[in-house]
Amino acid sequence: MKNLKLIASIFLICFLFSGLKSNAQSESYAAGEILVEYDPAIGEAQCANLRSYRFTYKFYRDCFFNAPFASTKTLLLRTEKTAGNSYGTTKKHKNPPIAISLNQFGGRGQNDGPPCLTSPQPSCTEFQYYRSDRILLPQRDDWIVQYAVQPFFPPNSPLNGIQFFSQGTENVERKSTFATLSKFTTVCLVSKTDGTGNPAFTSWTAPGDNTPAQWNNPHPIFPFCDGTPQEFKLRVLDNDQTLLVKRINNPTNDPNAGKHQTIIGTDLVKDRLVFSMTPTRKDGAGNTGRPVEYSAGFSSSVPFPVKPPDFVNVFSALELDSNTGVLSFTPDLSVLGKNVSSFTGVFTIKITERRPFYKEVLNNGKIELQLDERTINETFRDIRINIDKRCNTVQPTFTAPNAVLNGDGRWEFDCASKEFVFDVSDPMFESSLHAKGETPEFRMYRIDPNGNPLVSIDKNSYDLTVEAVGANVFGQFNRFAITTVQDIGPGNYSIVTKKGDDGNTMINECGQEIDENIVIPITVNTDYTYIFEGDDPIKICWDAEAAIIKPFDGKSNKETNQLLKDAFITRYSFRGPSFNAPVQWTDQRRASDGNLSEYNFEHRFTDLSNFPEGWWTIEVVRNFPWSSPGASKLNDEFCSDDDRTVFIESFNVPEVVIDDIELCPNEDWPVIDLSDHPDLQNATDFRWEFTQRQPNGLPPKTIPIGGSSNSQIKNDTLDVGEIAFGSGGEFELAVGFTINDCVVDPIPFKVRREKVEVELDARDSTICPGEQYRMNNTVTYRAPDLMTYQWFLDKQIIPGETSPSLTNSERGRYKLEVTKTTANSVCKSADSVFINVADKLVPPRVECIEVTFKDGVVQQRFFWPADDGPDWNQVRGIDRFGQIRDESDLVVNNDTGGWHRANGLYNLHHWISGQQYKLQVRAVNSEVGPEAVCKFGPIGTAEACNIVIDRLNVFTPNEDGINDFLRFDLLEVYPGSTIQIFNRWGELIYEDNDYKNDWDGGDYEDGVYYYLLDINDESQGLIKGSVTLLR
Repeated sequence: MKNLKLIASIFLICFLFSGLKSNAQSESYAAGEILVEYDPAIGEAQCANLRSYRFTYKFYRDCFFNAPFASTKTLLLRTEKTAGNSYGTTKKHKNPPIAISLNQFGGRGQNDGPPCLTSPQPSCTEFQYYRSDRILLPQRDDWIVQYAVQPFFPPNSPLNGIQFFSQGTENVERKSTFATLSKFTTVCLVSKTDGTGNPAFTSWTAPGDNTPAQWNNPHPIFPFCDGTPQEFKLRVLDNDQTLLVKRINNPTNDPNAGKHQTIIGTDLVKDRLVFSMTPTRKDGAGNTGRPVEYSAGFSSSVPFPVKPPDFVNVFSALELDSNTGVLSFTPDLSVLGKNVSSFTGVFTIKITERRPFYKEVLNNGKIELQLDERTINETFRDIRINIDKRCNTVQPTFTAPNAVLNGDGRWEFDCASKEFVFDVSDPMFESSLHAKGETPEFRMYRIDPNGNPLVSIDKNSYDLTVEAVGANVFGQFNRFAITTVQDIGPGNYSIVTKKGDDGNTMINECGQEIDENIVIPITVNTDYTYIFEGDDPIKICWDAEAAIIKPFDGKSNKETNQLLKDAFITRYSFRGPSFNAPVQWTDQRRASDGNLSEYNFEHRFTDLSNFPEGWWTIEVVRNFPWSSPGASKLNDEFCSDDDRTVFIESFNVPEVVIDDIELCPNEDWPVIDLSDHPDLQNATDFRWEFTQRQPNGLPPKTIPIGGSSNSQIKNDTLDVGEIAFGSGGEFELAVGFTINDCVVDPIPFKVRREKVEVELDARDSTICPGEQYRMNNTVTYRAPDLMTYQWFLDKQIIPGETSPSLTNSERGRYKLEVTKTTANSVCKSADSVFINVADKLVPPRVECIEVTFKDGVVQQRFFWPADDGPDWNQVRGIDRFGQIRDESDLVVNNDTGGWHRANGLYNLHHWISGQQYKLQVRAVNSEVGPEAVCKFGPIGTAEACNIVIDRLNVFTPNEDGINDFLRFDLLEVYPGSTIQIFNRWGELIYEDNDYKNDWDGGDYEDGVYYYLLDINDESQGLIKGSVTLLR
C-alpha cells in the first residue's frame, strides 16, 4: 500500500504596520518552533485509524510595539511520499491547501532580552503563541509540518506560489526568511494474534503517542559575550517513557508448531534525543529551498563568528555534542573586522527523538530479540544568536528572605534548622540544578572560632539538596531552598558555591555559570523551638504496669529517630493543677543514662495509685557536638526550649478479652455483637480488622474491614459472613475501640468453622492376656471446653469413660466419639480400633518316647500332646553336662538362645541326636509381636530316654545278613564294654575289651554258649546270659 505523507504548512501572518517605519537592522532575524503532541479525545481507541493531534506554534521576532495581531488562519497542504527514506523528503503535492483554524493563547507580549549584554540597544523579543484544535490524522504514516511568515501585501492578495518570506520593512530582510519544521510519525503497532489467539508480534509500541521535546529556555535569542569560551547546553526536556513488551514468536523455530510459543518480558525505556544543526530553510512549501544567505564566510556549519582552536581551521571551532546538546565554541568578533562590536545571526537546531523497540532476528537458526531504534519525531527550532563585546559579567547576589542579617554580616537561622531559603538576584534555570545522586551546587561548612572551615566529613560537611522554589513555566526561578540531611546546631557556617559541569552548576538565562567559592555566610543561634506535637491535653491510658510520657509523641518513627540522634536531656517538671504554679518536682533523663534509645527520654509512672494529674513542663535540650580536624575531643553546642501548655490526665483502661468463636461446619457465619460486653459499655469508634495470611513466608497483612473514625458512632457489630468465603476455615480478626478518649489497640480473636477431627494413636492390635492397653485421641482442639468424649466397646457405652484416653484389657472394638457443642449447633465425629487378646500358653507335657542308634549316633524322639493356644513350638537340647545345644548341636552360651522349630510330625515330635540329651519345648504365639511378653509360653522339659540293653537268644552266622552276629541293642551307647564267652564246660572261648556286636561264632559248632557282658556304665552293671548258635 502506498504510504501517504502530509505536510501541514502553517502560515503565521506578517504583522502589518499602520504608518510605522521599522528600525530593524538587516541582521535582525526571526525565530520560532512548532510542537506536535498526541492528544486523544475521550473514548478514543488506542490505535484508531484516525488519531487526534494538536499543533502548537511559537513565533518570535524583534519587538514592534504597535504591530497588530497576526491572522489565526493557516494552511494544511497534503503531499504524497514518493521515496522510501525515513520521512520522504522527496514528495509531490497532491491536493490544494486546506484552511485550518488556529487559536491564539497566552496573549501577545514582549519579553526583554536576557540581561547578558549591556548594549545601548538590548535585544527585545515579541512572541505570539497559536494552537490548533484537535486534528484527526490517519495512523501509520510519517508527516512534515512547516510554518513561516506569509506576506499579504497588498492585503488580501492571493498566495504567490506558496513562497514564504518576511517583508524587510516589518521584520527581517526579505532574503533572510525562515521556516521551522516538525517531523513526526503516527505509527501505532498493535499486538496481533495468530489463529490460536497467541501474540504474533515481537513488541508493542506506539511511537505516535508522543510528547515532543520541549525547550525550557523562554528566549529564542541566545546572547554570548565576545571572547568568552562557552560550553552551552541546549536545555531540552523529554519525559516520554515507553513500556516495551518483548515477545518471541515460535522460539523453537519449528515450522510444524501448532501455535506460537511466546517469551514475555517488559522494559521501561526513555526516548533518546539526538541534537544536530541543520540549514535554515526559506521555502515553507516543502520544497528543498535554499539556505539562509549567511554573512560572508559563514554557513550552516559555522553560522556565526567563532575562534578556531588551532587559529586555522574554522570548521573545528564549533562543536555540537549530538548526545548531550552541548555547544562548544568561543565567540570571536575579530574575524569580522577590527571595529565590529556586535553580531546577530540565526541557526537551526534539529532535535530527533529516537524510540527503542525490539525486533526479531534469525541468528544461527534461532530467533532472538535485538534492541533497535526508530525515529518518531523531529523538532526544529530557529534560534537567533547575539554576540557582543559589551557583556554583563556581574555575579548574582544572595539574600535570605526568612532570616535576619546580623551585625557580623551573617544570615541568622534558628537552632535545629534544616531548610535554608535564599533569593538570587538573577533568574536561574531549574534544569541546571543537580539531579538526585549528583554532586550539589553548594557545600556547607562549620566555621571554627578562628574563622577556618572544618571539613571533617562525618560531622561537619553535610549532604545537601537544592530545589527551586516557585519556578515559572519556563523553568526560571529567583528563590531556592537548601535542605540538609540532619538538623543543624548552633555555630557559624559558610555555604559555598561549587562549580561543576552543566548538570550541577546554577546557570542563568544568559548561559552564565555561577562562579565557584561564592560564600553565603550564615549563623545558627541557640533559639530552639520545641513544640509538643502529641495530644494536648495528654491522656495517659495505661494498663496495670506503667504509664509513659514521650517527649516526641505525635512524631513519626523516622522523625523520632532523627530527634533522638542529638537529644541530650529531657526534663519533666510537674507544676500542679494551676498553669502558673511553681515547679513541684522534676524528673530528668539524660542520654548518658544508658544506651541512646527513646526509653532514656521517656518518663514512666509505675506507682499508679498516686498519679499526678495537672500541668507539666516538657523541656528538650539538644546537643550538636563538633570537632576540629584530627581532634578527638568533641565540642558541645546546646540549644533548648520547653512547652508549658501540656495538661496530663489519666484513665485506667480495662483489660478486655474477646473469646474465640467456634462453629460447626453446617452453621452460618455469625454476627458478632459487642453491645452487651460488660467492659465495652462506654466504648465507641469500633475498628475491625482482618489478618490475611501471605504466601512464601511473607508477614501477614492487616486489612481494615469496618469501623468508624467518628467517636460518636459505636459500630459494635460485625457480620462475618460479609467477609468470609468458603465452607470452612479460620479467620483472624481484631477489634479496636476508643474508651474515655483512650484509643485501644485492636484485640485479636478468631472465628473458626471446621469439622471435628478424631484420630486414635492405637491401631488394630493383639495384646497379651491381662495386659492393660491405652488408647489416646491425638487431636488437639482449639476450643477444648466445647468438646465432650464417650467410649464404646462393641457398640455399648462404657460407663464412666468420658475422657480422651482409655485403658482396658478386654477383647473387642473400641470407639471414641467426640462431640462439639457450640452456641447454636452440635457436630461430632469418631474413630475406632479393634483389640484382640492372644491365647494363654501353658508348658508342653513333653516326654522321650523312643531311642535308637543310627549312623553311629544315638537318636531320641520326644513327643508332647497338642494344646489349643500355641501356633507352633520351639525346642532346644540340653546335654548331660547341662549345656544348651542349638539346631546344629553347637553349644550356646546364653540362657535365651538355641531355640528352633520342632522337626517332627505336626510340630508335636522332635528327634534329637546325642547321648543322654534332655529336650526343652515352648509354645509360640504368632498373633503378637516379638517383644510381647506372651510371645512364648512356659518351658516344658523332658529327661533323656531310659536306655535298656536288649540281647539276642539265638544268632545265625550264615551270611544271610540276618542275625549273623551276637548283638546287644544299644550297646554302642557304651563303648569300652567287655564280653567273655564260655562253652558249656565253662571254658573261655572268646573275650573282647571293647565289644562292638561283631562276634560271628568263629569256628565253633552249633550249641548253647554262655556270656558275661560288663557294660561300661555304672548304671547298667554286669549282664549274664546264654545264647544259641545255629548255622
